[in-house]
Amino acid sequence: MSLDDLTDRPLQLDPTLSPNTVAFVRLIDECLDDSRLEYAFPTLEGIRRTVTGTNRVSEGQQRAVENIRASAREKTYTRSRRYEGWS
Repeated sequence: MSLDDLTDRPLQLDPTLSPNTVAFVRLIDECLDDSRLEYAFPTLEGIRRTVTGTNRVSEGQQRAVENIRASAREKTYTRSRRYEGWS
């Protein structure tokens, strides 16, 4: 059993992928390693699968990943008690 068998993400990317695609896939991989973004893992994995399959990155995919990354930056606060009513 190899390390690749333990994950859906192969360690080695197809060498025919363009440098831009490889950079974008690495960015997605960073997001997939961030537990704060667990809610978005299915979306990120789908984008990753599509990008590596087509060797093309669309503006919509770039925007989606950037929005997901931005949500992690916004979630640096700690959980606080929600407001319970008027004082």
